[in-house]
Amino acid sequence: MAQDRFQVRIETAAKKRGFNVRWEKLIHNARRAVIDTDRTNHESIYAWAKRIKNVHVWDWTAVSPYAFTGRVYIMAQNEWDTFRTACSDEQKRNEAWCQRFHTAAEIIGQDHAGEIAESTETVDEAVQTAHNFQKKNM
Repeated sequence: MAQDRFQVRIETAAKKRGFNVRWEKLIHNARRAVIDTDRTNHESIYAWAKRIKNVHVWDWTAVSPYAFTGRVYIMAQNEWDTFRTACSDEQKRNEAWCQRFHTAAEIIGQDHAGEIAESTETVDEAVQTAHNFQKKNM
């Protein structure tokens, strides 16, 4: 329900100023408002969005001497906080998996390192499992 109010609030405010808003779904059940910009209106749209209360705003641009593409992204602050926490947790899990995989791969090669990374929770456990695997298969 709060998300619906946020969407209406952003769309209404943008429409008053002549901006077109589209919505993108993100991982972790998040979504963000996107306003496509050009060279002439990017800064003013970004400044407008930064004045909105309780939102997280960031922008993206690609510029060359001949072209400009820009976007302003807007998310409710509470959703942004939840999204960043979920992404951070996921990144930590991925980094831990990679450490287990590469540690096991150094011991037994890459063929079975993925299985060990999946079945263990710590690097020490991955090392022990890889050594046990190596002993059984040699």
